[in-house]
Amino acid sequence: LRRQGDLLRRQDAAGGLSRYREAAAITEGVLADGPEDLERVRQHSISLNSLAQLYTDLGDLELAEATLVTSLAMAESLLEAAPEDPVRRHSVAMIHRRRAHLAKLEERLPDAEQWHRTALVLLEENVRRYPDDVRRLRHAAWQNAMLGEVLVLRKAMDEAETQLRAAANRAVVGCSRDPLDASQQSAVRQLVPGACDLLLEAGRPAAASDVRRLALLALEPVLAA
Repeated sequence: LRRQGDLLRRQDAAGGLSRYREAAAITEGVLADGPEDLERVRQHSISLNSLAQLYTDLGDLELAEATLVTSLAMAESLLEAAPEDPVRRHSVAMIHRRRAHLAKLEERLPDAEQWHRTALVLLEENVRRYPDDVRRLRHAAWQNAMLGEVLVLRKAMDEAETQLRAAANRAVVGCSRDPLDASQQSAVRQLVPGACDLLLEAGRPAAASDVRRLALLALEPVLAA
């Protein structure tokens, strides 16, 4: 049902919502029969995440937030049961990121900043534990960028510059390590220009030029190869 909702949501939001609700009702019922089963907890958390995303798309931000709060509690319980698990840590981070996105839409910038920071701490822990995994580096790069954007909106320009430089640098390093990976290429194409644009918006043209220059220097040998 979740897969059907995924297919329907872009063309028929009401149909997608119906499928997601059905899926959530099923996973909730299965969970009620075995609340100690962590796989059942995981499946219901996933169902709630899908619902929350569609609620967001439909503009029902209050319901999206409430759904994410419930999903977050489940995801955190899963991480608590296996604190070394990078996938569970990533899942918790993504829910905080979604909550930050909702807060930004509602112009609750302090909340958006707080939840982006929490997500970044979790993602950077995965980078620390798995330094050779370029996926973990890419996820952290995107989080740096999202936090940087909120900091620009909050006029915290010095830290915004730090986060945006980190976003661009991590994207470049990831692409340098795995230049044929499409996700790494996409991250560079989006994060480096995006960081430069935000730095210009923040009144930091020298920093924008520096980010662009360093990215070209780092990627030139990769592109030449």
